[in-house]
Amino acid sequence: MARTRSPADFSFDARYGRLIRKAGIATVPFALFHYQGELGLEPQHTWLITYVLAFRWTADLPYPAIREIVRRSGVTSKTIQKYKTELMAKGYLRTYRRVRADGGNSSLAWDFSPLFEEIDRLISRDLDFWTRRNPQFLEEETLLLPEGDGSPTPGEDGSPGDGEEVFTGAGREGSPAPPAGRPPAPGAGSPAHEE
Repeated sequence: MARTRSPADFSFDARYGRLIRKAGIATVPFALFHYQGELGLEPQHTWLITYVLAFRWTADLPYPAIREIVRRSGVTSKTIQKYKTELMAKGYLRTYRRVRADGGNSSLAWDFSPLFEEIDRLISRDLDFWTRRNPQFLEEETLLLPEGDGSPTPGEDGSPGDGEEVFTGAGREGSPAPPAGRPPAPGAGSPAHEE
């Protein structure tokens, strides 16, 4: 006889434990894994994307320092740079250098909005699958009207749009201000030195 499951059986604590939850959890879009092959992402690309997304606590862009990723993961800086460059070459990542008020370098802001836009396109293409997987899927009114996350788009101000911008000055407390003509950069948090 099958056991009847209670809502508590589906809680994070029941699945992984309270201590792990209290140490922190990361939210990662399931569709990233579902479409990994179609997106042409190697396992190391998906690992780096999910590692960086673990630092995205708000709608702002995440900005983990590469040196911290190296220290915590044991992967070399050269290897992290290689994965980052490959993701940029695929058109899935833009990075923005963040500069402290004193002119020193801070960590990069990692902008995966091009990747998310492509995943949105694939989900929209495969609505039948997603609706079968989750019957409430289409009840989300924002599904078919992706608004993006407000991330700046290279080239909007006439710049060449090479995928890396420099933000200087200060916006809100501890946040760099974007170059003239650009919207505020999501993810510009408290300054930290990058490598």
